[in-house]
Amino acid sequence: MIKQLTVFLENEKGRLKEMLSILKDNNINLDSFMIAETADYGIVRILTKDVNYAQQILASKGFNCRSVDVIGVKLSNECGSLVPLFDLLSNHNINVEYSYCFATIDNLANLVIKTDVDVSDLLQNSGFELLQI
Repeated sequence: MIKQLTVFLENEKGRLKEMLSILKDNNINLDSFMIAETADYGIVRILTKDVNYAQQILASKGFNCRSVDVIGVKLSNECGSLVPLFDLLSNHNINVEYSYCFATIDNLANLVIKTDVDVSDLLQNSGFELLQI
């Protein structure tokens, strides 16, 4: 399992820059960063080695945030590499709440998934390599 920092960010000009500046000023490096939006707010999902510290700092500055358990999986960066993993989850009736993926320069793809149950053992026992942050 990986701890992901989830920040609920008001959809206001400058709010994202403010959050990123606070993290920078506190020497918190982001390993991964993505935003999902709605009309009124954004959901920022951050992977960092400093999840607890980042959460503490942002909360002290009035940001609504929490840490969430997610699973990271290393895959090859090629067409169809997601299919076996999602087949496995589907065959075990596991719900995926959300997922995002990013490619690396070493021809790998790092997949982050949030499921309704811990699937770490299932994935490892099925030959998938888990990502560590």
